Amino acid sequence: MSLATDIVAMMADMRDALGSPTFTWNGLEVPCIPSTWNQSTTLIAGGWDESFRLRLFVDFDEWLTVDSTLVTVDSTLYTVDNDTSTPVIGRKLTYGGKTHRIVATDRDPARAYWVLILDQDDK
Repeated sequence: MSLATDIVAMMADMRDALGSPTFTWNGLEVPCIPSTWNQSTTLIAGGWDESFRLRLFVDFDEWLTVDSTLVTVDSTLYTVDNDTSTPVIGRKLTYGGKTHRIVATDRDPARAYWVLILDQDDK
């Protein structure tokens, strides 16, 4: 077994223990593992600014195939690696009944999972 296979198996166990959480992407449910949820309030001119930050771990192989509405011949927004779509910063997904915007993504070195870093989308 490879390291990525071991990680994916552990992630499946964690999802089961958490009650099989999912998020909605393009109308489909995608299994995930929610991680840190941060909420902060900052004083700004004119009032308060609330910030929400959520991390979701998603199996590399669970991520959906290429979204043809984003791919162009010379796209700087979207790349494809081994026919697997890359999460695009700025796109929206639904988790916990709320819309969130992807603000950053990370991929682990073993290529077992993506980390989606999200802010709540209030717009």
